[in-house]
Amino acid sequence: MHAHDQRKAPGKETPKGALAVGRPAMERPGLGPGPLSAPAALALQRAVGNAAATRVVQESRHQHGVTAVVQRAPDPGAGGPKEEAKPTEWFNATTGKWQSGKPDLEKMRPAHGGERHLLGPKLEAEFADKHYSSVDDVPVFKARMYRRKEAPGRVSASRSPELRMLDRLGRLGMGQIRPGGTPHLATSVMPNGRLGIAGNTGRNHVTAGERNNVNRELAEVQDESVPAYGERRMDKDLYKVRAAKAGDYFEGNYNRPQLGAVVNAMGNPDWSHSRVGDDNGGQAGAQHGELTLLGPHIAQWKANPHTGEQPKIVNIGGVKCACAACQWALMAANEFIGKKYGYKVVVSGGHGMLFRNWIMPKWLAEIPDARKYVEGKIKARVPGAKFYTSSSGSLVLSLPKDYREADVNQDPAESESEWEPI
Repeated sequence: MHAHDQRKAPGKETPKGALAVGRPAMERPGLGPGPLSAPAALALQRAVGNAAATRVVQESRHQHGVTAVVQRAPDPGAGGPKEEAKPTEWFNATTGKWQSGKPDLEKMRPAHGGERHLLGPKLEAEFADKHYSSVDDVPVFKARMYRRKEAPGRVSASRSPELRMLDRLGRLGMGQIRPGGTPHLATSVMPNGRLGIAGNTGRNHVTAGERNNVNRELAEVQDESVPAYGERRMDKDLYKVRAAKAGDYFEGNYNRPQLGAVVNAMGNPDWSHSRVGDDNGGQAGAQHGELTLLGPHIAQWKANPHTGEQPKIVNIGGVKCACAACQWALMAANEFIGKKYGYKVVVSGGHGMLFRNWIMPKWLAEIPDARKYVEGKIKARVPGAKFYTSSSGSLVLSLPKDYREADVNQDPAESESEWEPI
């Protein structure tokens, strides 16, 4: 702008009537009853420059007896504060490499807790270089091997995922039991972390050969190179077991360590408490498999009480629901033993039938209140029912000769959800 174009600011009138030319009165931002604030100082710098702003701040300091800090405005062309680099990569747990872009959610799924745990050392060493503030912030995905079918897809709400998985393992193993053999295979993750398996004792006990065949069958179920059965119900169980082994079944079931425990136990069956080949010395009667497996659990409860606010759950699954006597025995175990030590046993329901020659397990018979509870339930249901002591010391249920039970479906409810290989 040229000098003659500049407007003269109004000022005091001189004696000769001419206007005095001078700087107009400047309103000083932020200068008032208090000291000059930092935002006001910056605004002042932008308006009048660093030197003038310093003078105003000094006046403010003298007036109010405080020290004001002047922040120099950045020189023309100087850049502002640098932005921190943002993460742009995710970790592929299948390849073990970092990848850019977004994962294809049709082919990839989030890694579950156990898979992330195994990757812990690598992620800990590299998350900062990938600009993540925490190792927990790293997106980790793994290639899918199995997926849930669109329909039907309703999942049984009456059983936990780990209990349903134990039921499947029992059913798959049951295919190796001879016709007329044990009517039940019970399954549970034992205190030693292995997959406990037990059939009923008595005349229809599991043989050593059947035990070996069940072990081989469960190993092949987990072997991707072994073809499917070609039968819908069996393949339904097969694919869910394989999906769990691959980690895909955990999607939607995160933070379920008991499901992980079932998967870890699959490859390590334990028959040590199953009484394989036990025909009770030729005597009548049968101890049912779920009560056989519960014995070691109860021993562990007593040796290691659980002190949490909620009881620790012990799942026992298998081919069949619990009979009436087993249900009452399990209720007695929870009431008279579990409450004391902080545990609770859960099974896949009951079918309500009562069987003669049912053997009461010794861990129950040795607790008077628990024994009384079960005997009372049975005698209320069947007047004339009683227990006698066999030569081996077992308590065996005797029912009147004319007592008959109406036959009912003894199998746990079938989950409608299905899975398939990709």
